[in-house]
Amino acid sequence: HRGEASALAFTRDGQTLAIGSTAGAGTVWVYGFDGVRWVLQAELRASNAQAGDAFGAALALTPDGSTLAVGAPNEAGLTESKPGGGAVYVFDRTGATWAEAGLVRAFDTDPGDRFGTSVGLTDDGLFLAGGAPGEAGIPGNSANNSVPASGAVWMVRRAGKGSVFSVYGYVKP
Repeated sequence: HRGEASALAFTRDGQTLAIGSTAGAGTVWVYGFDGVRWVLQAELRASNAQAGDAFGAALALTPDGSTLAVGAPNEAGLTESKPGGGAVYVFDRTGATWAEAGLVRAFDTDPGDRFGTSVGLTDDGLFLAGGAPGEAGIPGNSANNSVPASGAVWMVRRAGKGSVFSVYGYVKP
């Protein structure tokens, strides 16, 4: 394949496969099974792609293959001032067409948090969990960076497909 396969996601029915590669700025290839062979549906990249962002490091597909979450744990934020702060990109599929539906960052990301190292989606694609193993906050207070690299999970939701994503929770294991 074109680059190393960093992550894989598969639908419950076995008809859609996503393969992520973090090489360069990162790419995710989405394939559909037509009953005989695997056919490329889309080649996805971050809307603000930068080399080294690690786009494609983590993937999650809804069971029906209509929503894909892609982790980019080295993404550096709007002003490129938070290297390794991380982000998660969400893509929605309508028919055979994939489009970026949102870019999610934890609301107080610090350099090295690596949000998007792991990702998970609910079956309907409306709720997203993103892991940040470098997060240093304490339970109930993500801004208090007194516990270096202790990790956390950010919970994100949207009202429906096409809606804006918003962070609604912070879980500290």
